[in-house]
Amino acid sequence: MAKQHKTNPLLICIILFHAWLLAGAQPKPCAFIFGDSLIDVGTNNYLPGALATANQPWYGVDFPNNTATGRFSNAYNLADFIVNLTGIGTKSPPPFLKLVRNQADFRTKIQQGVSFASGGAGILNDTGFKSFIRVIPLGQQFQQFQTVSRNLTQALGAAKAAALINTSLYLISIGSNDLTEYFKFPSPNTSAHQFIQKLMAAYAKRLKSLYDAGARKFGIIGIPPIGSWPMSRSMNGGVCNETMNEAARSFQASTLTLLQNFSSTNPGVHYSLGDFYGITMSAINNPSAHGFKNVEDACCGVGPNNGLMLCRKPLSNLCTRRDEYLYFDFVHPTQKAAKIAAQFLVNTGNNFAKPIHFGELVKM
Repeated sequence: MAKQHKTNPLLICIILFHAWLLAGAQPKPCAFIFGDSLIDVGTNNYLPGALATANQPWYGVDFPNNTATGRFSNAYNLADFIVNLTGIGTKSPPPFLKLVRNQADFRTKIQQGVSFASGGAGILNDTGFKSFIRVIPLGQQFQQFQTVSRNLTQALGAAKAAALINTSLYLISIGSNDLTEYFKFPSPNTSAHQFIQKLMAAYAKRLKSLYDAGARKFGIIGIPPIGSWPMSRSMNGGVCNETMNEAARSFQASTLTLLQNFSSTNPGVHYSLGDFYGITMSAINNPSAHGFKNVEDACCGVGPNNGLMLCRKPLSNLCTRRDEYLYFDFVHPTQKAAKIAAQFLVNTGNNFAKPIHFGELVKM
């Protein structure tokens, strides 16, 4: 009879452990961030000649070491808090244009997420250029993501890269600049309704291209009440421009319809649409309930409502009690306001996200 050999469990464990090391662990899901200045963390710092920049004081006045990072905030912004509160990371991932400068670490760093958001950007390819000279529109941001996707495949292999891309969060904030430019440079032959439908058609194509690249979890931040920005008030006698706010509400409703159709025709799509309009108006209508004392003026700026320009030291007035303000500059929220908004978007128990909240979306 042939001699039987006993299996050594320890040896098997060692072999399996080494096989796991060679294969490499699957990177955890991360965040890929697209859009405009609401969630830009410094993309435009790398665009020479761009006017939509926040890499100088008093931006970042409450950031560690008083650093102006490129965030349009006194410190952290909405993307930072959403990433943190969902448990994806401690703050927003860095800009693509920063990461791509260091090719040696590029394929490692992108496994932890990338931000493509650019201040001034819009859904349409031409949005932002009239006002800010240089921006990276949403379509070009998606092209940058394709570069990231190819590098993930080369670094991780097709299966692991696909798993990372499928399970990560795609956070998008876009549309405010498109509508703002519609009102700034009006076309007599295009109504607001027609223009919003044009935006929705382009938006649908953009989302489909991201879906085709493997994205499945879409966290969409709706646009704010653009007619209630300090900038809008400054040109409207200190009160909200209700025509602009009506367009923002219509954009929100149209985006919800778009996402419902998008998810029904593309298998595996999950989404959450955040009602940033509703969150902001709840603070404007009841400031004390949110801990604000001033919801009409910018903390940092010049002119009526401090709403005539970006925050620029020493030209701008800077408030001392920034947590009492809803707005930091002429259109962007303070760090406190961004944190409150993120809590509403991420956590259940309120009606500011449909059909689920961002926290639930990340766990799916």
